[in-house]
Parts: sequence; C-alpha cells; structure tokens
Amino acid sequence: MQRSEKIRLFLKDIGWKGAEVTPLAGDASFRRYDRVVLNGQKAVLMDAPPEFEDTRPFVAVASYLRDLGLAAPKILARDFEEGFLLLEDLGDNLFKTVLEKDPLQELTLYKKAVDELVLINRFDPPSELPYGEGKYTLPHYDMDLLLNEIFLFSDWYYPALTGKRMPFKKRQEYAELWKNVLAKVSTAKECLVLRDYHAENLLSLENGKIGMLDFQDAVIGHAAYDLVSLLQDARRDVDSDTEEKMVDYMADKLGRDKQIFKEHYAILEKNVNVRAKELSHELNKTKDTLLLKSDKKIDYVYAINSTYHREVDTYVFENSFKVPLNKLSVGKHLFVVGQNHMKIIFVVRIVEELSKIALVTDKKVTTIEN
Repeated sequence: MQRSEKIRLFLKDIGWKGAEVTPLAGDASFRRYDRVVLNGQKAVLMDAPPEFEDTRPFVAVASYLRDLGLAAPKILARDFEEGFLLLEDLGDNLFKTVLEKDPLQELTLYKKAVDELVLINRFDPPSELPYGEGKYTLPHYDMDLLLNEIFLFSDWYYPALTGKRMPFKKRQEYAELWKNVLAKVSTAKECLVLRDYHAENLLSLENGKIGMLDFQDAVIGHAAYDLVSLLQDARRDVDSDTEEKMVDYMADKLGRDKQIFKEHYAILEKNVNVRAKELSHELNKTKDTLLLKSDKKIDYVYAINSTYHREVDTYVFENSFKVPLNKLSVGKHLFVVGQNHMKIIFVVRIVEELSKIALVTDKKVTTIEN
C-alpha cells in the first residue's frame, strides 16, 4: 500500500476523512509534516515512516513538557506502527519569522525562551517517560555522544581537506584533547536537554507562551546545552548583547556560579559549533533537491562521498544553488560550501527506498575560517 493511501486511511479512522492536506516545511529527516483542515479545525500530521523513525520518543517528551505547563503540541491521535501522529497546530509564528519582521522583539522573545529552560531545570530529570502502553528511556548526553559530534571534524572535514583519512594515532590524540575539555560537562545529569532548541523550533503563541517543536531527540545532560543551541543558532545571528544578558540571566535564575557556568557554556559551544553563518540549507517538499540559499554569494560547492570522490564539484557565484539528490550515490556525503572566507560543512546521507530518495543531514553544521 502506498504511503499516501495509508495517510488517507489514518485520517479516516480518526475522524478527519476528507480533510484538506497541505504540505508544511519539513526538517532534515525522514519526517514530513502536513497541515490538515476540516470544517474549520486545523491540525498537523507528522508522517514518520517507522522503518526510519520512531514516534514514541516525541509522544513521551511532548506529554512530559505539557505536564510541566509548557506548550508542546497536544497529541490528538497516533499510530505508532504506521508512524503517524496528529498534532495540535501551534501556528506559523516561528521566532525566526517573527524576528525577521520585528528584530526589536529579540530580547523579549529570548528571555521567554530562557524562562522555559529555567522551568525545565526546576525538576529532576526523568530517567523514563511513559508514552501510553510503554516507557521511553532517555539517553544520557555522555562522553560518547559528545565525542560523536567532534568526530565530524576528524572523520569528514579532515579527509575533505587532505584527501585521506586522519591517521589513527592523530585521531586518538585529537579525541584525548577533547576528552580533557569535555570531562567538565560530560557527566552532568542536570536536566532534560531538548537538543534542537532554536529559532526555527520555537513559536510565539497568541497566549504569550512559547510553542515547542522537534524535541524527539531529547537527552539528559547539562543545563547550558539548550542555551547554547538557542544563542549560538546556526539559522540566525543572535545579537551579542542579547547572548551575554541571557547567559547571565540563566546563571542567576539557576543560582549558578557565573564563572563556572560561562566556562561550561563555552565548552559546549565549541563542541556543538553550529554557527553556519550566512547560509541556509533545506529540502524541497519532495525531498529530492537540496536548496542552498544565502544573502551573500556562494563561491563554490563540493561533496565528497565515503570513498573520498567528489560527486558535486562546481563554482556557483550566485546566492542560491540546487543540488539534485537523485544524482548522488547512496551513503554519506560531506558537503563543503565556500563563502567569502568561510567553509561551511555538513553531512548528508542518501538512502534509496524503492524509487524514492530520502535524506538525513547531521544536525551539527560546522563553520571554519579559511
């Protein structure tokens, strides 16, 4: 049975037969989102193919956040086996969209967002969360998980620059240097960490609350991690004054030693390193084309596969570029985008599913100066 037919049957079974279905912007995963409208009622359909995605963590974390009084979307209906969720529609007022229209709201909105993190920190982090008939065990943001992020540099960027793998001994030395630094934050089990807490996953709601999206990868970790995601956003530049005020504000609210809190914030910022300035990358609705867009000209784009061959290699000198994903081989590809004096790096994985091409990008995008 085609996926579209399964969606139709799901909507019929939950009382939304005949609903108008309109695609929404997806994320860099196998999940797709549609707005469904029936008799003036609105909701959002999450379509997460179960062979690639598990909707249980989303349901578990959403329920927990709502129990705390936070504005995660209400789960209206679910089918774990087929990978469908019908969610409360929180609207379109993403922080990024609101601030593009009115940048002066930045400090007000970000203070509200930090207040939500403070609220989460007031509760001991749960080890398990119920999702109905079962329980979801939350991972710990430990040394292994933190090292996975820094290995993006050694395992992908280094070969892209040199054309060869980083020698084993050098990779070990690189890991040991990071272990010494990360030791100060890797054992923290302070709070629930949402991981993707940024301007394109937060909404300004009419009731004054902050809507939350994309938290299914939540873990238990350090209180500063989500603050780094919020203030060192890959998708928009946060004013440095706002960043400084919010770091101080959260340290005060949590009763932390500011010097130590700022040190840990800096360690996590260096580890995450999600500053992809001036460039946005997203999928088209059919997920067969990667769209690169920027306010400044893109100089060149190249992509290296797992055998270190370039499958994309072109000069651009335009503000946008389309990468046809159906031209890429199955597997991982390191994309390097040259822009001004910066190289922006991210990893794309192409998965062949029958005649369709699906794509996953690593959530951490690295920017390195030439």
